[in-house]
Amino acid sequence: MTDQTALVLPAPAARRPVLLLIALALAGWGVLAAMVLSMPGGGAFQDFLSLCTTTTPALGWPSPAEAGSVLLMWMAMALAMMMPTAVPAAMACASAKGEGGAFSFIAGYLVVYGFFAVASSVLQLSYGALVATMPDLEGAGLALSGSVLLLGGLYQFTPAKLACLARCRRPAERFQRVLAVSPQKGGFAFGLHEGVFCIGACWLLMAVMTVLGMTNLVWTAALAIIILAEKMTEGRLVPWFAGMLLVVWGGALIAASPAGQALLARFLG
Repeated sequence: MTDQTALVLPAPAARRPVLLLIALALAGWGVLAAMVLSMPGGGAFQDFLSLCTTTTPALGWPSPAEAGSVLLMWMAMALAMMMPTAVPAAMACASAKGEGGAFSFIAGYLVVYGFFAVASSVLQLSYGALVATMPDLEGAGLALSGSVLLLGGLYQFTPAKLACLARCRRPAERFQRVLAVSPQKGGFAFGLHEGVFCIGACWLLMAVMTVLGMTNLVWTAALAIIILAEKMTEGRLVPWFAGMLLVVWGGALIAASPAGQALLARFLG
């Protein structure tokens, strides 16, 4: 039975773990939606425009409430985007280790993404504080946003990205190989390994959300679909297609920035 078939016809031992992953993903989407609804509105048209434009992190030293809000956003985004992609691996654990093994896998997976959310929050808040102490950086927001998109796109073509992505595909076969070598290894360890390699495959795609806006539900959904498609398909078409889009988009933002315009003027002049 393939991983795709297992998604349609889950074994009895996998049903509750799969439901848990779905519930966690829905909780993440719910938190993001609640944050969007709690923001001051500017009318329906302005709300639509905010879905289609890039944003920059808040500047200055954060209050505890602001820091907690950023951490909550990163955790919600990780749940919304990454829990659905963990379903095939949880199915593999349930098949080999039973329901308890699948729940242990989910626990290990959550630990990894919990650390990732904390680290990402610290980096984002540190950037905002740095810009507050260096006003010259504030005017470079468009170029910095373009650089993040450009780096995220270029990473899609690297051997590291493709190697980590290969580890995230076909989890049932990989889990069986691991058990053949280390039969005592449990679901929690497998969840840790799966989480680390999946972060290796998608960390820059998730970093792109600092540019697009982490409460931007349209872009969150789009990137979640890309990440899921990368893991559920073979070959390089999906990651390379996403990479090309990000490279073009990032390059366009850099070219449109004051720094990019100055470089173009110097080059053309």
